[in-house]
Amino acid sequence: MAMIASPPQTVIAGSELQGGNKSISLDASGSTPSPGHLIERYIWTVTTAQPGNMEVVYNATVRQANAAFVELPVGSYIVLLRVVDTSDRSSSITQNFVVAGGTLGGLIAVISQPLSYAPASPGPFTTILLDAQNSSPKPGSSITQYVWAVVDRVNLTADGKPTPVANVTGRLAQVRLRPGAYQVGLLVLDSDNTNAIAQKNFVAGPMPRPPPGEVSVQDMPPPPSPSRRSPG
Repeated sequence: MAMIASPPQTVIAGSELQGGNKSISLDASGSTPSPGHLIERYIWTVTTAQPGNMEVVYNATVRQANAAFVELPVGSYIVLLRVVDTSDRSSSITQNFVVAGGTLGGLIAVISQPLSYAPASPGPFTTILLDAQNSSPKPGSSITQYVWAVVDRVNLTADGKPTPVANVTGRLAQVRLRPGAYQVGLLVLDSDNTNAIAQKNFVAGPMPRPPPGEVSVQDMPPPPSPSRRSPG
């Protein structure tokens, strides 16, 4: 039986990431094989969680329950685990999770879109969807405001800082950008005057889309056969 011990449903990305990626352990501890067999391999797949726009961002096949790690920016994801044992039987489980700014158990800010790469639209500008729908308030409160800021990470100001290019509000919003490398910031406010901040770096096409991360089966010997007790 496949079990996912990590990631949890909410992973907090610290502000020190500056819009970059969070290292997350993929842990299948607690998974069990068929009676009389051992688990031979753990197959992990991580996708974005946007209906109609799901992308595979990571694949890994490993021989140890806690041997896989993935680097992800703030966003909404689905993790799939398939466990295969020495009888070639398999078991699968899926789990949704978010990488968010904020406080575990409290208000969190989640930038589900844009993804890390946004394909170019026809013409000089690309329309970018800003989606904060998976942000959530702390218990007993409600979200009152979503504030977005987009900056250009390549064309800097005279004092060497990213250039502001757009400010909008709303749980869902849109901006139009020229091709380039950007950072989007999201400030979420709730009815208790608490705030949470998330940041995410992304590229607006036509630069080539980065390939998903892939990890092959580790160069390890296969697991030993189940031990059998010698007759008395």
